[in-house]
Amino acid sequence: MNLQTLDGIAEAREEVFTKMMAAEIPESRAREAERMLRGQQDLKGTLRLKFLALVMGNKRFEPFAADLAQAITSFVNGPAKSLKA
Repeated sequence: MNLQTLDGIAEAREEVFTKMMAAEIPESRAREAERMLRGQQDLKGTLRLKFLALVMGNKRFEPFAADLAQAITSFVNGPAKSLKA
């Protein structure tokens, strides 16, 4: 699983939940794993969205906004697939 994408984080959360329910890992460890996954989501998604909202509309920050929008798209949709055959 790729923790650089929203889908990867969701997979990890699901795996942690499944293992906790099956008593394969203790609840305290699952809680810490969830906390780390939430932090990863905030770091890769939420904070970028907040920053993008802050810089949108300011001509001086347009280059940053384009890169930021691409990073958010990659986080939500996963890395772009190559079209090479």
